[in-house]
Amino acid sequence: MGNFRRLEVEEVQRICKDDPVRPYIDSNWRVGNHLKGMIEYKEDDKVAYICYTMCAGMPFSELEMYILSYKDINHINSEPSFDTAVFYTVWSNDGIGWKLIKEMPSYIKQQHPQAKKFVTLSPLTPMATNFHMRNGAKCLNISQTCQNFEYKLDD
Repeated sequence: MGNFRRLEVEEVQRICKDDPVRPYIDSNWRVGNHLKGMIEYKEDDKVAYICYTMCAGMPFSELEMYILSYKDINHINSEPSFDTAVFYTVWSNDGIGWKLIKEMPSYIKQQHPQAKKFVTLSPLTPMATNFHMRNGAKCLNISQTCQNFEYKLDD
């Protein structure tokens, strides 16, 4: 198993310029509160990055991801149920991104015990589709701008 480390805003600002999926997402939002994070994963001399957020349900677009992860909107009438971990970007220059996404559900479950579902908000590209299908994810939804894949927690 690799080494996970949550990154701070300054590190995210420096690293996210290389994000091939969503470089335009603000660094402060990526690590803005306890519901969001950017994780660095190291294995030997290789490194990969993933960004995720905890949502109250599965988002079908980036806008929905922002809304479903915003705690002040989601607990107007009750406590929010942030039970869905959403991976919205993953990349590695060393070919270990697949290991990161396979190990993230266990890591997130330790950080967020309420997590019940582990999904992606992936771009509509053949590369993203092939990556997730090759790594055992199930396609749940294809919308106009994004697609969702689900990863199951290995017990």
